[in-house]
Amino acid sequence: MIYESRFVYALFTTIFIESIVVFILLPKDTDIFRKIASGILPSALTLPYIWFVFPAFFGMGEFYRWFSEIFAIVIELWVIYFISSISVLRAFFISLIANIVSFLLGILIFRI
Repeated sequence: MIYESRFVYALFTTIFIESIVVFILLPKDTDIFRKIASGILPSALTLPYIWFVFPAFFGMGEFYRWFSEIFAIVIELWVIYFISSISVLRAFFISLIANIVSFLLGILIFRI
């Protein structure tokens, strides 16, 4: 499978996994539009950088992996915060859990 096709598969898989986590962790009274946007936009905004921009600057080594995960957590927490109108701490928690879950499931999915 070519790199771009793998990216599209990873993008939709990541959005699906992280959206489920976001739906579960956002407050129950959060508007459905905000839940949907908080599930889709963070990954849609960060994954292209992780797949196409960062490898050009950092290669694909250990630093790239750590930098990419930290980048995703930080940017996604702010996107969730602004869309959902929740506290920064709660947005951080949601971003952290969503990224841990998608990272671990991604390892299982892409290694199988």
